[in-house]
Amino acid sequence: MDEMTPEQIEAETLARLDNLEAPDWGELVGVRSLALDPKIVGALARNAGIYREAMRLVAAQGFTVRYWDGWEGRSASYSLARIVVPAAVINHHTAGNGTSTSYIRNGDPLRGLSGPLANLHVLRDGTVWVLGVGYQNHAGSNDKACYDRIAAGTAPLDRDLIPGPDGTFSANRTAVAIEANGDGGSDDWTPEQTAVIIAINAAFAKVLGWAMPHTGAHKELTRRKPGDPVMSMGTLRSLVAKAMTPADVPVTPPPPPVPASVDFRLGLWNAHSYGAARTTRAGVTGFGR
Repeated sequence: MDEMTPEQIEAETLARLDNLEAPDWGELVGVRSLALDPKIVGALARNAGIYREAMRLVAAQGFTVRYWDGWEGRSASYSLARIVVPAAVINHHTAGNGTSTSYIRNGDPLRGLSGPLANLHVLRDGTVWVLGVGYQNHAGSNDKACYDRIAAGTAPLDRDLIPGPDGTFSANRTAVAIEANGDGGSDDWTPEQTAVIIAINAAFAKVLGWAMPHTGAHKELTRRKPGDPVMSMGTLRSLVAKAMTPADVPVTPPPPPVPASVDFRLGLWNAHSYGAARTTRAGVTGFGR
């Protein structure tokens, strides 16, 4: 088959858009961008390889991993600058025990949030759904200083980080986002969810070559989300570190952080991702970004 010209690619893309069933903003932009920019295809393929290997490690431990059709090319934004190698894993609860995977995958058009709202969705029984490999609308505006500690592997193993005021930075672009169904109560995450979340965080650390967990939570990135999730991130990081390390090698706590200024010129402003908690059309309260 002869190589297609840009004009032919454009015409085929528009025809595909006409045939999409109930397309959303992300789907429309995604199909068009993928057809026109091979660099975006390459960035998504690179990230898909990372996710595929991490999920292989999780499944090898006996956990159930499922893949939503089209996950390898799914991103809430198809700007090349927003499809990067993850530097951290940010853990969330959905603020509801019955949040549907389709909602996490497709987003919330009523609030201007294209999907996915997370890369991975963990159900109450511990089943993991893989939804996308790029940018996701999960974090909103964040305290970059706290994020930097998480991404450097220097967050404490005995307590949560306490975030400062939100800046212009957002972790939407640079982190694996996990949303686990949980309403914020005493059983926010079930034992099955906790076990697989530990395995996921450890798997990404192994695949990406991190010496310590780059594990954090939404509550550590912003004051808007206290208790998201309920579990202590110090405890979670300690458990992830043990999962990363052979049993006969002691876990060494990370060194104290070196104070550094925050360069807001590097911040990412995502107008779709900011807002107060509210009740969505999926019936989930407190899931605002």
